[in-house]
This record gives sequence, C-alpha cells and structure tokens, in this order.
Amino acid sequence: MDGHVHIHECFSLVALLDAARKNFQSAARELALPWPCGMVLMLTETATADYFGKLRKAADGRPASEGDALGTWHIEPTGEESSVSAVNREGDRILIVAGHQIVTREKLEVLALATTKSFPDNDTIDECIRKVQDAGGITVLPWGFGKWIGSRGRTVRRLIESSNVTCLHLGDNGGRLRYWPEPAEFRKAQAKNNLVLPGTDPLPFQGEEACVGSFGFALELDQPIEQPAAAITERLSEPYAHILPYGRSEKLLRFLRNQAKMQLLKGGQRQNKTRARKPG
Repeated sequence: MDGHVHIHECFSLVALLDAARKNFQSAARELALPWPCGMVLMLTETATADYFGKLRKAADGRPASEGDALGTWHIEPTGEESSVSAVNREGDRILIVAGHQIVTREKLEVLALATTKSFPDNDTIDECIRKVQDAGGITVLPWGFGKWIGSRGRTVRRLIESSNVTCLHLGDNGGRLRYWPEPAEFRKAQAKNNLVLPGTDPLPFQGEEACVGSFGFALELDQPIEQPAAAITERLSEPYAHILPYGRSEKLLRFLRNQAKMQLLKGGQRQNKTRARKPG
C-alpha cells in the first residue's frame, strides 16, 4: 500500500498506474513477499480535487472526461462505494481507495483515509479529527517539512499523548530527507500502539507520478475481499495492528530541488491571489 497518494492534474493516469505496478513489484521483492500480491493506493485528495469521482464514474460504465485516457487499464467497481479497481490487460489489479487531505486552522494536515465523505478546511485540528473518526475514516497526521516544529509541533505531541484521542496514526513521507533521523513523534505514537503509515505524497509536478507506490507498507489481509476499504479500516484499527514499511526517503539533491520548486509554486500562487484581489 501507498498510504498518501495525490493524482495531480499534470499527471498521466496511465503512467501513474504503470509506475505503481512496477514499484509495488519491487517492494514485494524487498519484503520477500510472494508475487502477485494486492496493490493499494490510498488517495488523499484536497478540497479542490475529486479524481476518485471520475474513477467512480468510469467504474459504473459512464464515459470519462476528455483527457482521461486509461490506455491498457480499465476501471472496475468493488462491493463498496469507497474503492474501485484499476485492471490492465495482463490482469494486474490496483485497488484505489477514496480519501481526503484536510488543512486545519493551525495549518496542519489531517488525512481521512478510506472514506468518500468530504470535510471542510479551517476547522481546528481537534474538530477535524473528531469529524473524520465519526465518519469512520482512518485518521492520520502526516509529517511535513517544517510543519511539526514550534506551536504546531506541540499540538501534534499533545494529540499523540492525549488519552482522549484514540486510533490516531502518523504518516511518514517519501519526500522526507533520507539522512535525517526519524521524528521523535513517530516513536511516541508507536509506544501508544498507533502506527506510522508511509506514503509517497507525490508533488504537483509533471513526472512525479513515477514515484507512486515506491514508499509505503505491507498489511496482511485475506483475499479476495468484497469490501476492501472496510477491511483495511478494520485491520488498521486493531489495537496491535502490524505493518511492514518499505522504501527509502529522499536523497539530498532531489530533496533540495523539490523544496525550491515548492517554494516557487507557493510564491506564484500568492501572487495570483494578490492580483485577483486588486480592483480592475
């Protein structure tokens, strides 16, 4: 499983699925798992994205919008609304599970995995977590560069240590610098029997879809499963759930390049917002 997947507008879905299949096969070799095995992409869509809605339409036999060619892949329904399967001509099957990425009032992120329900941005993080858990979603606080320091870092540690917040997982990120030590929050969460769920979190640049599936985890599930998202949710909610992480985080040059590109992108977005606010 890749626990943190965006399908950005600049991505080729065919290239993403082909890369995910290749990367999952490499992961199976790394973990000494038999092949073929189940392959899962956990979507984390922002408030302005609904790629899962397009896939859901394709699974129901409705035409996809122009530009959404699937190449050798086609989309099939599962026995639930919160997941679909992408299947290629060779019979390889990648499960795609609905989910969301929410930005809280504190400018932290919360992932709501395995749910089609949408959630508003700008709630407090406590309100956001409560809403996700009330909806039955898998709740994850994903690590982000510079986001777990200062007051925001104290908020994350408070939530990890709180006796009022249960089944709150943390998220590791394929973009984290490889040579840095793991955040101390990971160890604190694991000491409370919460999990650290790895995912690639691909950046919104053309070609980044090639990394999908390269950083994630393995989870034992029975096969076949009629309602896979529900089964994943149930397994990850167990008190002593066990996962096998795989993959390596980012090398220094690529890390620095990606951080610079993200700062340029954010700067451009701020300028566009400023222009939009100016009277004509």
